[in-house]
Amino acid sequence: MCAECRQTPCHPSCPNSEPSAMIAKCYLCGERIFEGDIYYQLDDMEFCVECISDSRREG
Repeated sequence: MCAECRQTPCHPSCPNSEPSAMIAKCYLCGERIFEGDIYYQLDDMEFCVECISDSRREG
């Protein structure tokens, strides 16, 4: 058990946590998407939540 966050494995915000692996980049803005992040995939393209939210407001 971690002395900082008191969890096993560490909470992602804990300074002792392992960095998440990057799995993709957003097709529109280039934001990095990490393992555990919510994202959208259409064909071979991945989109971050912010770009999807922005497109819903504009459309």
